[in-house]
Amino acid sequence: MNVDHVEIMRRVAEIAPQMAERAVACDEARQVVAENMRAMIAAGMFRIPQPARVGGYELSLRTLGAAVTALSRACSSSGWVLMVMGAHHWCMGVFSEQAHDREIGSPNSFSSATHSDSRRIAQPMSTGSEQFRDAVVRRAGNRCEYCQLDRKTRAVL
Repeated sequence: MNVDHVEIMRRVAEIAPQMAERAVACDEARQVVAENMRAMIAAGMFRIPQPARVGGYELSLRTLGAAVTALSRACSSSGWVLMVMGAHHWCMGVFSEQAHDREIGSPNSFSSATHSDSRRIAQPMSTGSEQFRDAVVRRAGNRCEYCQLDRKTRAVL
């Protein structure tokens, strides 16, 4: 099946009513409820900007934005998660295949963070040493409640 902008918007229209029914539950839980997350995954929403070489639809940011806007009308929490997660898939599209495979893995996986806040610091090579090495300190990125995370913060659906 050819998945294009029209097909994505059809899928959004199909899942939006059920997501709207659960919007209050999302607000009360202060997170996207599992049913909404499963609905977005089943509808292929996270594959919108994902590269075709790894099982995505490789559609435009316009399509992602339209899907986010429409889903946000039904459930703003779910729309927000789609935009954040979709942005990570889009970012991964510019990585080499090797980097993508290392950080994401299979087409049925997705990343909840493609970058982290990091800074460079100088650390002494040994106690009392006047020689220093460059080190990168990273803070953890986002994590996704409905993903199984491994040591590399890889999300497996």
